[in-house]
Amino acid sequence: MIRETKIYTAYRYFKYLINKRNIRKNRIANIAMLHYGRCGSSVLGSLLNQHDNIRWDSEIFQTLKHDKNKIFESKFSSDFIKILNYRKYSYNDQFYGFETKIRPEAHLGKDYINLSLEKYLEFLLKNEFNKIIILRRNNYLRQMFSIAKGIQNKNWHLKNQEVRKNKLYK
Repeated sequence: MIRETKIYTAYRYFKYLINKRNIRKNRIANIAMLHYGRCGSSVLGSLLNQHDNIRWDSEIFQTLKHDKNKIFESKFSSDFIKILNYRKYSYNDQFYGFETKIRPEAHLGKDYINLSLEKYLEFLLKNEFNKIIILRRNNYLRQMFSIAKGIQNKNWHLKNQEVRKNKLYK
């Protein structure tokens, strides 16, 4: 199993190096979605990913906090810039997008990227991200309640049946 993983890792890295040159010619836009969480970003991301020309990569910086032996991007580097470039150039779609939770205790915090929002936006603009989506939720009380409920239950995404049973969402 270890040998197969090393071969697979080498294959993905080789594919990344080849694609990097070609993708810059074909790519129309790189998209970054910024949000505080619990605002519908997963739903929007899955809708975008259904389009044939869009590769939506969701929250790629979650890999920085997980087990470094199991996730390829973390083994590749714990540097968020290298992870972003690797993911961006691994797919040959016309549009590439990903999302970042901009709370200081989330992806912009010291355990992940460790940048202020202003510095992070400058970084995105310098790194060919020409479309930025800022997603917010109108009802902040519900957003905070949703975060607290997710922490309590350790379940961040409810299925339709669970939403209907939960009287607080009616």
